[in-house]
Amino acid sequence: MSYMSEQRIGVYLCECGGEISNKVNLEKVTDAIDARTITLPMLCTPEGLEEISKGISEFTHVVFAACTPKRIEKTFEDVVKKANLNPYLTHIVNLREQCAWVSEDKEKATDKAIHLIKGALRRIAYHEPLEEKYIDANPDVVVVGGGVAGVLAALTLSEDTNRRVYLIEKNPHIGGKTITYEDLTPNLTCAPCLLAPPLQDVLGKPNVILYTNAEVEEVKGTLGNFLLRISQKARYVDVDKCIGCNACIEVCPVNLPNDFEYRMKERKAIYFPYAGVLPNAPVIDWQNCLYEKERCQKCVESCVFDAINFDDMQREFDLKCGSVLLSTGFSTYPVREGGRIYSSPKFERLLAKNGPTEGEIVLPDGNKPKSIAIVHCAGREELGYCSKICCSVAMKYSHMIHEQLPDCEIHHIYTDLVLPEMHSKLYNEVSKFARFHRSSKFDVREDGGVTVEYTDEEGNQKLNVDMAVLMSGIMPSPELKKIAEIFDLKLNEYGFLEVSDMKLSPVETTSAGVLAAGGILGACSVEESVQQAVAAAGKVLSKLRHGEKLFVDPKVCTVDEEKCSGCKFCIPLCPYGAAVYEEEKCTIDETLCQGCGVCASACPAKAIEARHYTTEQIYAEIEGVTK
Repeated sequence: MSYMSEQRIGVYLCECGGEISNKVNLEKVTDAIDARTITLPMLCTPEGLEEISKGISEFTHVVFAACTPKRIEKTFEDVVKKANLNPYLTHIVNLREQCAWVSEDKEKATDKAIHLIKGALRRIAYHEPLEEKYIDANPDVVVVGGGVAGVLAALTLSEDTNRRVYLIEKNPHIGGKTITYEDLTPNLTCAPCLLAPPLQDVLGKPNVILYTNAEVEEVKGTLGNFLLRISQKARYVDVDKCIGCNACIEVCPVNLPNDFEYRMKERKAIYFPYAGVLPNAPVIDWQNCLYEKERCQKCVESCVFDAINFDDMQREFDLKCGSVLLSTGFSTYPVREGGRIYSSPKFERLLAKNGPTEGEIVLPDGNKPKSIAIVHCAGREELGYCSKICCSVAMKYSHMIHEQLPDCEIHHIYTDLVLPEMHSKLYNEVSKFARFHRSSKFDVREDGGVTVEYTDEEGNQKLNVDMAVLMSGIMPSPELKKIAEIFDLKLNEYGFLEVSDMKLSPVETTSAGVLAAGGILGACSVEESVQQAVAAAGKVLSKLRHGEKLFVDPKVCTVDEEKCSGCKFCIPLCPYGAAVYEEEKCTIDETLCQGCGVCASACPAKAIEARHYTTEQIYAEIEGVTK
């Protein structure tokens, strides 16, 4: 091939400060390969890069034999571009991680290095210069989850008034779990007082568009160019017309247990989940509404603002954005509860002034308890990890119980006390009036009162109390698996969302342009959720700047129209939605394609090619390595 006869291929070998040269005989490597070879102490240092830039212009193709491409590829690309060489006419061979670090035998490491470089030399002969492209990035952001993390992220992003922020919440209201609490640790701050202003602010921001009763169903694209399919359930109440006057609720003839209040209170078929909910408009429970069965229209007749709309329907629509921020929160372990045994989320509502008892701690019979056991680590053994925030919350409960019922006995049954430094002050206060019993195991049952059996240093113990509160462990939300599948994300060993690097990128997921904050990443306090939300919003603001263009990787798949039969076999296989059918042929949207090659390997007509990973290139590398 005349093109190949004109090639001048050079090989740069890196000693890596002895990391490679002590385990690989680079002189033997130089003698074994048929190419101009240059050995340098460290290719990635300023001195090494300067040497490369001086001599690289004499080559048309270059092989760098150094460390992992993940670390060094961008550095080499930059120096190659400065020398006016196309970066796709280069190739990196990993001699450090794949040879030096994995072999104690220098001869074997050297032999492997020779074969890898020979494979690279055969492969690079088939490399072609690729044209880099840049596209306009969509600066808008979709925030999925309207809890405290989602709301704070949306507010931070909305400071840029030229950017639209779409806030998607599956419930008919925003605020998440935090807005339903009475106090927050460690300073026992009033939760509604603290969160009401930002919730009102996010509703009043003209560039924040809120969709309640909505969920993401499908996603296409990547950073700078996402397309989301949103499904929104009918609310049957026009939020813009409703003023929250309660007239419609007062006349509704239906009475139902309020699941939001853990069935400690009733609600109507048209209802507010709790007092002070935002948006300040009720929602209709269509399954229990009497409109279809009995043509009941009492709510319609009572509304002078014409806010009730029985013709409302579920709808689907698309949103375009440049980045997605996930903040769908967490769930709690389903502990055994009922009667005088309360889960911690249920007890939170008992303490809340806008809850079913207006904040009064009472038993189901209306009497006040004289003794309460707070049992830690409920579900810890089954979950396999410590939820880290439960002990602080338990201290909060003790303080609130003592403040309301100063004569009530408070017992803590705990395995370990896990308290951050700033929360230990609350423990010191609580320890003055509460008793702590360390136990490796416990059992709680209701038998008229409540019996707690536990084991401590003195053996088996039995404690009789009026009420027990089980501190439910934090676990992933039920919808997280669906979200991970939709966005092609990984989950960690405990089922929470996995980030790209826990230390360096704690809010960036494994998918470019998708960030996360709050309980979706694991058990965290309110302050940690806010910190993560602001950090994630900051990442978005730094990556999606107005007027800047985003690089589109040219290593994508392309379709040979003459070979394509239009069988559409590639379309359902593409995980990024890049394969489309147009004018009886399949095509690849290069702005969506990530170059994974699934379509190319599956195409029965061999009409699809993965640029930079062509059949010729791959086979050439295999042949070079094996000879």
